[in-house]
Amino acid sequence: MRRIAIILVFAGTLTGCKMWADADLFTSDLLSVQETGEPLTTPLELAFEIGSKGECEKVNAGLLPALSEAYGGAESLGCEQRGFDSVALFRVPVEIVHEVKNQKADSAQPIFIGVYSDVENVVTIAFFQSAEGVASFRGAIPEELTRFGGKDVEPLLSATIQNDLKGAAKLHLSDVYADGRAIPVQTTKAYDLARRSEVKIVLSDVSNVALAQGYSHAIIGHILLSQ
Repeated sequence: MRRIAIILVFAGTLTGCKMWADADLFTSDLLSVQETGEPLTTPLELAFEIGSKGECEKVNAGLLPALSEAYGGAESLGCEQRGFDSVALFRVPVEIVHEVKNQKADSAQPIFIGVYSDVENVVTIAFFQSAEGVASFRGAIPEELTRFGGKDVEPLLSATIQNDLKGAAKLHLSDVYADGRAIPVQTTKAYDLARRSEVKIVLSDVSNVALAQGYSHAIIGHILLSQ
């Protein structure tokens, strides 16, 4: 992975230190972007840990314009409790772009989805971050929400891959949790995704930490194409 001298988040800008990102991905969209090079968008839910539920209105008012500018639109989903964490929820249209491995990001969004192929008949899906996008987003956040900008952030990234192809989709997964089951690093699991079925993929702690420390992307999984 290529390193960027940034910290993911919009990182540590709020009173909390956790940030969740959960994307809805469709196999037909991913393969279309890989084949045509034309970007598409898909819903991405973002959740930011806040100090208390009482601060939610303030956080929503401060972050919504910044997210709208970064993603070309954003919707506030209110607040909820996740265990002991109070979180502010948003939904944004995240880009799926054709990425070239180890080259400059092809999207200006802070976090986006990239697909690329550096092995024949294999399409890799990954979360990417853009240095310019993160810097622009952080600059748009009101100053009163950035008083803990030095805190370490804990990004928690996940995606649901839904198969809307005519037949089954073959996936290779590694160093992730798939429907709650751990697939260790340096272990690859073949996963047959039936038509109209889905798999919930949660990135490992290692991948999340790597992004927080400035790596450009973290792999979600691989789609194997028919030969």
